[in-house]
Amino acid sequence: MRNNLYLILFNTHDVVLLITIYQCVLLAAALFLLNRQQVKSGIFVTLFFLANAATPLDTLISFGDAFHPFAIEHIPDWFYVFEMGYWLEGPFLLWYLRSLVYKDYRLRLVDLWYLTPFLLFFAHQLIAYHSMPTVGKIQLERNHELATESVSIFFIVFLRAALRVYFGVLCLQEMHRYFSMMHHKFAHFNDAAFLWVKILVYGFFAMWIWGLFIAAGLIFNNHYALPVAVGLMGLVSNYVTCFLLGVILVSICIRSGSVEQLEYIQVPDNTQGNLLVDPNEIEYLESIMREKKLFLDPHFNLENLANALGWSPRALSSLINRYYECSFYEFVNKYRIEEAKVLMLDEKHKNSTILDIMYEVGFNSKTTFNSCFKKQVGVTPREYKKSQAVSAEEEPSSSQPD
Repeated sequence: MRNNLYLILFNTHDVVLLITIYQCVLLAAALFLLNRQQVKSGIFVTLFFLANAATPLDTLISFGDAFHPFAIEHIPDWFYVFEMGYWLEGPFLLWYLRSLVYKDYRLRLVDLWYLTPFLLFFAHQLIAYHSMPTVGKIQLERNHELATESVSIFFIVFLRAALRVYFGVLCLQEMHRYFSMMHHKFAHFNDAAFLWVKILVYGFFAMWIWGLFIAAGLIFNNHYALPVAVGLMGLVSNYVTCFLLGVILVSICIRSGSVEQLEYIQVPDNTQGNLLVDPNEIEYLESIMREKKLFLDPHFNLENLANALGWSPRALSSLINRYYECSFYEFVNKYRIEEAKVLMLDEKHKNSTILDIMYEVGFNSKTTFNSCFKKQVGVTPREYKKSQAVSAEEEPSSSQPD
């Protein structure tokens, strides 16, 4: 009899939830160990995946066909405990992302406000449910199964889902800001080490949006009596989340290198235009670019140029952004394109191919070279070289005396 009880305790859908919990715990442990050199990011990513392990456990306790009645009778004190994961996923992911990409990132007072919804939830559950005796909890949950849920509950669930989407938007903004600043810093930025983080952020953002639709469906079902298949939508969410975690595990295994970190500063404002720019600094910068031609190195970056100038990288980036109104990446490529134009007309390079010239001026991508060249010159490199060759042939004949 006892064996039969445990045989029917979990169905197939419940097993998917159990696998999800296992994957989250595994990821939490693995990433904590992998981030031992970056303690803060290791702690935040561990807390994020532990919060994600709590949400399927909450689903299992609250909605498992066989486990829910079992939980009422045997572990009533654990109801609503794991719901805290929903309120903590967003802040932990945002803090992890910031601590990963910014040097010496530390929580500020405004960051702690992100925990306000969780603290309100915790206080409410502590007073309304966990202060009750165990017998009272069992009776309440038994009656819960027979009673109709209050509509206000579904609006709280909707707000909880909307809060996660809000944090997802903040995470996407941080990623966009990071890549924008990396393009200021490097002419060619390889984001291979960031791949699994992108999968993590985009994947969970998509799932949080799906969760928002589910929460809206609950309101439509219970408040407006509209038939929305929230049960099926919830099952789809469970299965896709399990698959997503598997993809993240694989991407972590194949990741290479570490994420390049930045200082936690604001991106310079383009609206300042050319104000407060010293002409002598501009002249010095352009003379260094013309004479030393450091940009010919394909690995040339913001630090290299700052060291050659004797400036700080932050001051250099700000100057380029305010005066030239472009990123470091765009600034360097303008010089590379001008150098490519010179080489195409150089007699010593008459037998050089477009690819030869591309590599010589510091580009390592044909697509990037062609795109930058056409944007700056108006034609492709091949068209430009051909037109210059035709002009060179016509010029001597037109200059001959009658």
